[in-house]
Amino acid sequence: MKVGMKEILIVLASLGTLYLLMSTIITIIAYHNSAKKKYNLNIFPSVSILKPLKGIDDNLIENLRSFFKIDYPDYEIIFGVDEAEDPAINVVNKLQAEYPYIKTRLVVSDFHVGINPKVNNLYNIYRPASKEFIVISDSNIIVSSDYLRTLMGYSQNEGVGLVTSTIHGLGAKTPGSILENLHLNTYIAASAITITNVFKIPVTIGKSMCINRTVLERIGGFESFADFLLEDGLIGQAIKDLGLKIVVTTESVKNINVNWGIKQFLNRHYRWALMRRHLNLWQYISEIISNPICTSWLLFVLFPQYLTLIIAAGISATKIIIDCSLLISGKTETKFVHLPLIVIKDILLGFIWILPFFCRTVIWRGNRFIVSKKILSRL
Repeated sequence: MKVGMKEILIVLASLGTLYLLMSTIITIIAYHNSAKKKYNLNIFPSVSILKPLKGIDDNLIENLRSFFKIDYPDYEIIFGVDEAEDPAINVVNKLQAEYPYIKTRLVVSDFHVGINPKVNNLYNIYRPASKEFIVISDSNIIVSSDYLRTLMGYSQNEGVGLVTSTIHGLGAKTPGSILENLHLNTYIAASAITITNVFKIPVTIGKSMCINRTVLERIGGFESFADFLLEDGLIGQAIKDLGLKIVVTTESVKNINVNWGIKQFLNRHYRWALMRRHLNLWQYISEIISNPICTSWLLFVLFPQYLTLIIAAGISATKIIIDCSLLISGKTETKFVHLPLIVIKDILLGFIWILPFFCRTVIWRGNRFIVSKKILSRL
């Protein structure tokens, strides 16, 4: 029997729906199990938190304030900016005055160890770090008071080389922010847990990563990743190559997205898609299976029939129900009135998935780069 495009798309959409069901079950079980965990640490390794900053993110002062409220006996926070005029400096100064008993330091340096702007900042603020463990955390993150206790609870397990957190998006007031938070709270969270635990592929989320200093030095320090895209993914792969485990926690950190536009949402996910495409081509190609909404509606567009319309509508409804269960299990604050936007989001992301096969340039932090394999070059 001859297999055509119609049959291929039906198979892809069906496999994608089955994958999402499996991923959702695994994630809900992981959420349930994590609720039972308590970390009563007997040993409290010292921790340096690295906070690279660039401008004023949504809710920046409250994001950073949450790190001053962490309940942990021995930690420091090192902030970094690359310009003396960066407005984030005033926010840091205000918090330093408000919490003088928390050990902090602000590093202002435009020294470049490579092309990647975030790695340059991390390299500069890592140099004065003095503690045993290094925690990397982005500026748009809010954490709970037991954040470090949780990370240390996982980090002290035998064979663990890196601990990373799932992300809980909140605060959305604009269409771009709503789409971003829907994606973070469903697909991204479930994929990170499933891919790491089932397929043993390291997933590292740069918004929250914890590494022992000696492990970081063994993989060459931040400078080893200074000319590469997707530094967090490459750090995770390098740690896995040492024979150490990557742990994804279900105790999520809060990612504040309030006023994003649609363009900002599309630009971020194009950049992430470009990263993943150049990190591992075959893994990237396989991602098409995880977007059954896109493949089912493509099926209807190419073969507009009553049957294909029923398939696309049925898969869309199933995906909305699946995502709704993840939102409830993850205790997110997503409004259920936004759930129909999942269909639009997944169709948009399907188009974005195609672009990295034809485009190699990306705009990041105000700079335009061209990507050759994983290597960045400034345009």
